[in-house]
Amino acid sequence: MIKFFSKIRQRLLRENKFNNYLLYAVGEVVLVVIGILIALQINNWNEERKDRIELENYLIKIADNIDQDIKTLNRLQVRRDTVFIQAKRSAKLLMEQDFTDFETMIGGIRCFYEFYFSANKSGYEALKNSQFLGRIKNPLIDSLLTSYYVEVESIEISENSYNTFIERMEVELNSSIDQTPIFEFIQSREYASEHEIDFENQEWIKKNQEALMPYLKSNAFKSAVFRTALQKNDRYQRLIRIGTKLMKEIREGVNFNKN
Repeated sequence: MIKFFSKIRQRLLRENKFNNYLLYAVGEVVLVVIGILIALQINNWNEERKDRIELENYLIKIADNIDQDIKTLNRLQVRRDTVFIQAKRSAKLLMEQDFTDFETMIGGIRCFYEFYFSANKSGYEALKNSQFLGRIKNPLIDSLLTSYYVEVESIEISENSYNTFIERMEVELNSSIDQTPIFEFIQSREYASEHEIDFENQEWIKKNQEALMPYLKSNAFKSAVFRTALQKNDRYQRLIRIGTKLMKEIREGVNFNKN
C-alpha cells in the first residue's frame, strides 16, 4: 500500500501536476489523521470496557457482601424480636408494679442480651480505595449504595450506645445484688428446657421467687427493660429493604451489560 501511494506521488511529480499532487498530499494527510483517530477511538473503547468490567466486579463483590449481611440480619431480627416482645411484657408489669406474674417478669433478663451487627464492608472499602467510586453511571445504584452504608453506620452507633448502657446496668446489678439466685434460675431453666420439664411448676420457682425480688425491683433491671422496650426494632428490616433493592439493581445492571 505504501509503495502504491509512493508511485502515484512520483508520477505526479514527473508530470509536474503540482495542484494534483497538493490535493493528493492533503488527502494522504487526512487519511493518516482519520486512521489515528480511529485507532485512538478503538483504544478508548477498550479502556472504557476494561473500566466498566472492573467497576462491575467491585459492585458484584458488594452485592455478595450485602447478601451475607441480609442472612445475618434475618437471624439477628428473630432474636431481637423475641427480646423486644419480652421487654414490652416485662415493662408493662413493672409500670403496674405487678410482681405476681413471675415467669413473665423474670423473662426481662433477656434484655441483658447484647446485639452486634457487623456488616461485611470489604467490597465497599475496595471500591472507596479505587478510582471508580465517583464513576457509577447508574444514579439509583449510587444513591442506594450511599443509603445502605449510611444506615449500616447508624445501626452500629445505635447498637454501641445500647450495648454500653446494658453493660453498665449489668455491672451495677453485679455490684449491688447477689447474683447466685439469678444464676441458679438460669441453670434450672436450661435444665428444664433440655429435659422437657414444665419449668413453671417446679419447686425451685416456688422456693426462690422471694430471693429474686431484689433483682427484679432494682433500678438497673428496670432501666434495662425500659430501654430495650423503647429501642427501635425496625432498623434491620429497613437495611434489608435497601440492601435487597441495591442487590437487584447491581445484578440486573451487570446482566444487561453482558447481553
